[in-house]
Amino acid sequence: METADDFEDIRPYRDDEVYQVLHRMYHDDWLISGIRTVFLRRVPRFLAPLFDRLTKTYLGMKLKNIRTVDDFQRKVIVDTILHHLVTKTINGLSYEG
Repeated sequence: METADDFEDIRPYRDDEVYQVLHRMYHDDWLISGIRTVFLRRVPRFLAPLFDRLTKTYLGMKLKNIRTVDDFQRKVIVDTILHHLVTKTINGLSYEG
């Protein structure tokens, strides 16, 4: 029989865990490099370490006022990632109804 512990690794974060998770994200060099690559694709390889530091600074500014999962979803996912995705990949959008 399955228990809640069986899904511990994939469950959503709770608000009381946000600070620790954001701290881990901020100190994850692989994540910082990945974010830089997504937002700044054409950075020459020799400048990558400098832009990684700038990306980390930017990430720190975005994360410093986040206290809840909802804050993260609104301020990072919607305001930053989805905004970038829409402005860089969509030429037009329409809906009816």
